[in-house]
Amino acid sequence: MKKLIIKSLIILFAILVILALLANRFRFIPFGEVEIESLIFTQETSQAYDFQWSDPDNGYLQRLSLKFGLDEIILDQDSDLSKILAVTDWTHNLWSHDGNNQPEQNDPLSIYREAISQNRNFRCVEYAIVLTGSLNALDFPSRVLALKMKDVETIKSGAGHVVTETYSSEFDKWVFIDPQWNAIPVINDIPLNAVEFQQALVDNRNEIEIPGFNNRKMVRYFNWIGDYLYYFDTNLDNRYVNDSSPQKLMLVPVGAKEPEVFQRNYPINNMYYTNSVTDFYQKPYR
Repeated sequence: MKKLIIKSLIILFAILVILALLANRFRFIPFGEVEIESLIFTQETSQAYDFQWSDPDNGYLQRLSLKFGLDEIILDQDSDLSKILAVTDWTHNLWSHDGNNQPEQNDPLSIYREAISQNRNFRCVEYAIVLTGSLNALDFPSRVLALKMKDVETIKSGAGHVVTETYSSEFDKWVFIDPQWNAIPVINDIPLNAVEFQQALVDNRNEIEIPGFNNRKMVRYFNWIGDYLYYFDTNLDNRYVNDSSPQKLMLVPVGAKEPEVFQRNYPINNMYYTNSVTDFYQKPYR
């Protein structure tokens, strides 16, 4: 009997070790929900940052719209959210996620051609680039949004994730979209931006819904995404032109360090820093 108990304890210990290793490697929690840190941002604006956007009649975006068949994708959709959901779902299903595959060129049309003609899979970055281009072509001002963990400077890998934010005139607000996961978080049918999503995960997680997700998948996603919602950065110049500026703006929590290195080895260049959500979430003007 004693040997059986010892053997059972050894097996249980081995299982716990395996679960801990899996949690560390794939960033999931086998049981329960992960608590994330409450962040503080300011409301004051410096009025120092000007975002730039392309009109949907931009030649590149018109070619993209025709190639992707965007009008057909949103044909039966009658609201901003339903259109955004439809285009997100289409983008999500273009390929399977591959975190190590990079495209030959980084624009939406080139990524699409590689995915379709060469049957290639890509990263979160490419999902976001294709979705952002598609929504801009449909007259939703959109931007690629890079998410970074608190320990972005010291962690060796997996310190960032890339999503899309789009502006809805119907809701008069920015909307967070994760095309890799086909996820748009909402509360009471109102979509959230990235900062609102982070705050809701801290304060009222049970009120968040993601269309198409069951509860188990939502918990898994919330546990996975939470740590990435710390630093937020995006291009100031979001035009589809050859001479666009590389300058970016990062939203940094009050009291947090302004990161200058990504994953120990990669300098973070061309970056302005702000604590102001008002600066970061300006209403887009073309």
